[in-house]
Amino acid sequence: MENGKKILTTLGSYPGCEVVEDLGIIWAFDHNFVPFRNLWQMDEALERVYDLLWEKAVKKGANAVLGVHMCMSSEKNLPLLTGTAVILKRKE
Repeated sequence: MENGKKILTTLGSYPGCEVVEDLGIIWAFDHNFVPFRNLWQMDEALERVYDLLWEKAVKKGANAVLGVHMCMSSEKNLPLLTGTAVILKRKE
């Protein structure tokens, strides 16, 4: 929102803000991900996927992603993130 802050949260709302527009469900996964062997690799993969999710949100005109959820895709065991791209506004 302000100061270029990325808001990606598992919450369905954001404290002190209201949703002024719901831009729809978005999802992202890293198709280049090689099944992980340790937590370090998983952290790195999740950072890439969070960045991809954020990029999709921004392309839709969003300034936040609410309800972020992670699961592992069944076919290749890839980390998959879903969420709702929204436009938030500070409550007055």
